[in-house]
Amino acid sequence: MAEEIIDLTSSLYRLVQASEELQRSIRKLSVTDMREDLQGRAQQLSQRFLVARERAGEKMAQRIDEVVQSLREFREELNTGHPRLERVRTRWKALGVNYEALVAQVKEKRLRLPDGVHFEHLKPRNLYRNVFHVAMGLTGVTCYELWLDRTGAIVACSAFLGFFILLEVFRRFSTRFNEHLVDTLLGKISRPHESHQVPAATWYAVAILMGVILFPKHAIELGLLVLAIGDPVASLVGKTWGKTKIFREKSLAGTLGFVGSASLLSFGFLSVVVGMAAVKALGIAIAVSTVGAVAEIYSHRLDDNFTVPLAVGAAATFLL
Repeated sequence: MAEEIIDLTSSLYRLVQASEELQRSIRKLSVTDMREDLQGRAQQLSQRFLVARERAGEKMAQRIDEVVQSLREFREELNTGHPRLERVRTRWKALGVNYEALVAQVKEKRLRLPDGVHFEHLKPRNLYRNVFHVAMGLTGVTCYELWLDRTGAIVACSAFLGFFILLEVFRRFSTRFNEHLVDTLLGKISRPHESHQVPAATWYAVAILMGVILFPKHAIELGLLVLAIGDPVASLVGKTWGKTKIFREKSLAGTLGFVGSASLLSFGFLSVVVGMAAVKALGIAIAVSTVGAVAEIYSHRLDDNFTVPLAVGAAATFLL
């Protein structure tokens, strides 16, 4: 039974990945063959889930029912004569949320995954999240550079972290509040797995506070800048041109995009703000950006919003 659930979860992931571009484009949505293929896959997967349900425990059976319902709604929306993009997006997002919920339940049961099988978090292309990501990094660096001393930064970061901890506590006790927070207040920038796990913003707040405490000012500022630009560029480039994978879902193109964009921003910061000589600034910029890219690649157990700023901050402390 465990192997069957794991295989079904992997199949659901592949379906959600295959249909991502469909829910983003009217042009793709108009391709009948593509819609029919996805409808067929969704139908087949629904049937497989229903067969597995007969042998599942009560809690897993409830989760399977929700997955089958989301597959049915997705399939029906694609089957309409003129499917509406917004409705397809809504059905697609529901599939993603159910996939992440199923992954969380598999992990809760501590089911052993076969060799070579990994459950990746869904990270759909999201320009709102990318812009927010960049804005948060630039805002943090600007505040620390222009207005806050170290003590003030520690106080501000502590308050920032405390706010997110309170949100975490409240949403653990209230399913309705959690759904409102993730789907409504943060709907434009949230990812499906954040309904079930600590969101990236909380990990980011922890990283900033630790970085301000542990590292020199310019070192942690570099950590925030590398994350701010490198992560969203890696995501956009990887989803567009990332055919060659270097580790799990991480692509060579995305990693090069990370290093290139982070190096440029870091070079500008070191040259203009820190006043460093161009050659030295370029060397350090490339070095810390590479460290950030490596941390991002291997952050499958910890959130990269936590690992990247701290890894880059540590490297920058040594190099500056």
